[in-house]
Amino acid sequence: MRIPQIRQHYTAISTTVKVIRKGKNIVKQAVRQTEIMAMDDQLKNKAMSTILMATPFMPQMNSRLAKLSAEAVDNQDVFVKKASKVTSATAEKVTKTIDNKSVKVKLESAKPKFHEAFNNLLLQNEKHKNPLNDKAVIFDKRAKEYGVDPYVLMGIAMHESGRGTSDATKLRHNVGGIMKNGSLKKFPNIDKCVEEMAQTVSKHHHKSRLRTVKELAEAGYCGENEKAEWISNVMDYIRELRNNVN
Repeated sequence: MRIPQIRQHYTAISTTVKVIRKGKNIVKQAVRQTEIMAMDDQLKNKAMSTILMATPFMPQMNSRLAKLSAEAVDNQDVFVKKASKVTSATAEKVTKTIDNKSVKVKLESAKPKFHEAFNNLLLQNEKHKNPLNDKAVIFDKRAKEYGVDPYVLMGIAMHESGRGTSDATKLRHNVGGIMKNGSLKKFPNIDKCVEEMAQTVSKHHHKSRLRTVKELAEAGYCGENEKAEWISNVMDYIRELRNNVN
C-alpha cells in the first residue's frame, strides 16, 4: 500500500501561516511607527491615514484611532476628518441581495447626525423656508469628498450667511463669503458654493498645513479687520453644533 505524500500540502499550509503571521507583524510595526508620527503635528495627517488603513487588519486599532482623533475645538486640529463608525445608529441602511452566488450591497445614505442641530441653528426657518434648511447633507457630502471637518464648513457658512438670512445667500447662493474679482461670487446653487468652500478649506489644510480656524482666518479667508469677530463667531457655531448633536 502506497502512503500518499502530504509534505507538499503541509508546506503550503505552513507557508500560509507564516505569511499571515508576518503580515500581522508588519502591520503592528507600521502602527507603532504611525503612533510616533502622530505626535508630530506636521506628520499627524499621514499617521491618521495609515492607521485608518490598518484598522481592517487590526480591529483593536479603533480605540487608538478614536484616542488620536479625539474632538478638539480650541486651538487644536479641527480640520481632521473623523473616522466614521458604522453601528445600528448610523445613517446608513444596508440591503443585501443574493443572486447567482454574488452579493450586491446597496447603501442608502440618510441624513447626517448633525442634521437637526444644523436646522435648529438657522434663523427665519418657519415652515422650512430658510435657503439652508436640510442642507446639512450637502456639507457632510462635500466634507467627506475633500477630507475636511463638516463642522468647520458649517460654522463658516452660519457666520457668512447670517444663519441663512443674508442677501448673498438668497440672491447669490453664496453661503461661504467666497469672493471673485473683489466682489461676492454668484453660484447657480448652494451645493456649488459648499463645494468651493470645501476645496478652499482642504487646500489650506492639506497643502498649507493649517490646523485651526484661527490659522485659516490669518491665511486670508476673511478680511483683515474682521478676523477677531470671524474667528469668535465661527468657533461659537462649531461648538453649538457639536454640543447639540443627538
